Amino acid sequence: MNGINLEILCHGRYEDDLDITRRDFLDSVQDKLSLRVDKPRENELFIDVDSKEDLEETKYRIEVVQEWTEVIKEVTITPSKSKECYHVRVLLTLDTLTPLERIGMQALLNSDVKREFLSMCRHLNGDDDVTVFFEKVYKDDIT
Repeated sequence: MNGINLEILCHGRYEDDLDITRRDFLDSVQDKLSLRVDKPRENELFIDVDSKEDLEETKYRIEVVQEWTEVIKEVTITPSKSKECYHVRVLLTLDTLTPLERIGMQALLNSDVKREFLSMCRHLNGDDDVTVFFEKVYKDDIT
């Protein structure tokens, strides 16, 4: 066997019938849902956690990685736009990550499986911004 030729045709819908696998999805989210789109730095992971229990698992996995490597530089946990969900930002000592490395590391650290699958779909569909956080826009954010 010389390898696998993987082609994925993804179809996904978000609120207001937005196609989350299209390249212009980010612009649509900003316009229609009034959310700010944050993109990671070259050496940053965005881990999307959907419950307090999942957050504890994420913390455990981060501890395991820290026990065996010195790749994690800083961890920041904030509430996400959804109730009882969290955004975990992990800054790495690495200089840069490929999209596939980022998706894999985020999955390893317990990021939401649907989110990482859709990120993979966007990557395979040729999108440049496959990993993002959608943040609420507060009055202080508007300039």
